[in-house]
Amino acid sequence: AVVSTQSTGHISEDTPCLAPHEAALLNRILKIAKYYYNILGFTNVHRNTIKIRRTKDPPNAGQYTAALCVGLEKGLKGYRDTLITLDALVRENPGVPLSLLQFHLDKFQNLFPILANIIDEIRTNEHMKGCKILELLHEQSACERTL
Repeated sequence: AVVSTQSTGHISEDTPCLAPHEAALLNRILKIAKYYYNILGFTNVHRNTIKIRRTKDPPNAGQYTAALCVGLEKGLKGYRDTLITLDALVRENPGVPLSLLQFHLDKFQNLFPILANIIDEIRTNEHMKGCKILELLHEQSACERTL
């Protein structure tokens, strides 16, 4: 059985039933999943905040944050669609190699960390709203182009 600890979400490379390269592939896949849940959590909190301002809303709630969430959710849909496709593939052929799964998920390997950085910046800076969010998006997209 594959053992993963809740606190780290990491699979040890010395897990008896896995070769070290399989553990490494699983850890790459898990890392993408962790980013997905981080982004999803943010969108769940912020997506409906453009309605009447409530005292329980996060301090940086607003139209720009809600619009960002709409875009994030569209990106997350691509990930969910990929997972559905891979699930069907694995059900049809349980011997599908991990490398094939990782290949299909690799397109999220660069995107999700950038989105997570944007979200972390918004979460940690309560003054990050409005045009500052647009500026942050512009800065992060410029950084991505230089990679």
